[in-house]
Amino acid sequence: MKRRKDIIQKIYPFGFTNYNYTLYRDTVLKVLSIDPFKNFKSANLDKESILSLPASLEFSTHPRITLAKDPTITPVWSHVYLNFIGSCEKLITITDLCSLSLSCHFQYNQVENVYLIVLSATIRDWYFSILEGLDKFKSKESKEIICACCIHIESEGFRDLFSNYNKIISNDGLFKLQRKSK
Repeated sequence: MKRRKDIIQKIYPFGFTNYNYTLYRDTVLKVLSIDPFKNFKSANLDKESILSLPASLEFSTHPRITLAKDPTITPVWSHVYLNFIGSCEKLITITDLCSLSLSCHFQYNQVENVYLIVLSATIRDWYFSILEGLDKFKSKESKEIICACCIHIESEGFRDLFSNYNKIISNDGLFKLQRKSK
């Protein structure tokens, strides 16, 4: 059987929290007399996007300001869950990934000599896990996967999540995150 290198060391988001936005809005309006999506048009946000719940939870704050807040000081990121699926070749990668604050499931394929991995966490836990993984992982494969997760999370709309950090890109294309000076 031909080895499928194209699946090795790739990871993709495949699931995220999905809300009943009508029930959410109606309940907030009924209980607090506040439209949680009132500033979404000026913030250029879709009320049915993955960002809508965390962006709307701080009712007195503009949604973009809420999204730009450091995840260490706001709990809004604990309400969005993101799942990844992918593969890796090395057991150390599984050990590294499972040491983080992620739900980690893996299954080994002996024929292909590859692990299927499923990783799940809240955006808040992804934030801390990415910072920890980029800082402590020694395995190149582990770094590749955690860098890929970071890039996917940013491309899913969470571009402000690591706005307090600079990406320091190395010669191999991987990166570290360095906190910006205040």
